[in-house]
Amino acid sequence: MKTYIAFIFTMCIVSANSRSFNDQEKAKILADKQTCIKSTGVDPGVFKLIDNYEPFAITPELQCFWKCMLESSGVMNPDGTLNLNDPNDTDETRECKKLTADKPCETASKVMECLYHNRLLPIIGSN
Repeated sequence: MKTYIAFIFTMCIVSANSRSFNDQEKAKILADKQTCIKSTGVDPGVFKLIDNYEPFAITPELQCFWKCMLESSGVMNPDGTLNLNDPNDTDETRECKKLTADKPCETASKVMECLYHNRLLPIIGSN
């Protein structure tokens, strides 16, 4: 399945919505990104497309990258369920976090696409 969207790297910090991050938080996110790239085998070149808002294919590796990032941020549990009790979530975020699929990586992909389309993702950068 090929779906084309543009999305911002730090999609994994769902509950943050539009808040800014301090240097320590940014460093953790970027370290998690590197770990998730290695563990999923996602092509790091996709992030250049993402950063430039260019269309790209959502591959199984990218879906699992999103799952890895959501897990590392505490938004997703290892079994693929999402933590729905964050008091900082907006109504739109809660609706996105209700989306599910048969596989955890696909659930992560659905959630991230919803968050992107609702403009609920903070910008951190993708160094």
